Amino acid sequence: MIPRLESLGDLVNLRDLWLANNEIRRIKPILGGCKVLRTLELGANRIKKIEHLEMLTSLQNLWLGKNRIMAIENLSALTTLRKLDLQCNRITQIQGLDSLVLLQELYLSHNRITRIENLENLTSLEILDISNNQIPKLENLSSLTSLTDLWMNHNLLTSYEELSILAPLTQLTTLYLEGNPLARDSQYRLKVLLALPVLLQLDATEIHRPSYAVVTDGVPHQLPGVLKPSTIDLSSF
Repeated sequence: MIPRLESLGDLVNLRDLWLANNEIRRIKPILGGCKVLRTLELGANRIKKIEHLEMLTSLQNLWLGKNRIMAIENLSALTTLRKLDLQCNRITQIQGLDSLVLLQELYLSHNRITRIENLENLTSLEILDISNNQIPKLENLSSLTSLTDLWMNHNLLTSYEELSILAPLTQLTTLYLEGNPLARDSQYRLKVLLALPVLLQLDATEIHRPSYAVVTDGVPHQLPGVLKPSTIDLSSF
């Protein structure tokens, strides 16, 4: 086990640094010489604060999951970042990400977050994992036009009306909602698919749509993806 980071400034050609599963408590200002560092893995340590990373201007992958971090901060200089992992920490608010405009994957699961916010600039984001938090509402997602995967399972969503927020996200094909109160509904899957017909996967199950459906004129049509209205109770939708 490594209890602390020692000087690494002489490793000027270092591209990947993996220090997971140690006992590191602080990120010390010793990485400044690692100008070409692309990946920094510090997961499963005892780090409480994100700090002293501003010199890593080539960094693309930052893994800080399973620590004791309480705030998203001091990341504004990391404008080349593509992947950021902050799952399993003590974060209560999404913030400090405005300058990360190239970010493609953001992992914030298993924190204490109560609201989706401050993501407006992340227009390149493709994967957003905010599962296992305390979020009661879908909001502030309209700018995420590149989003393909949203992991929102095990939060506090109760209403299907929330899904209208996701309708404009035409690239969204994978959605996790299991573990929310609304998922207890016996017609949960059908209602979600009606609201978001572009989905290819809901929770861990791929969506296999029927090859034909009986529509309102009573004539069978070979139209993949059309659901039979008679199979769906819309009264509680």
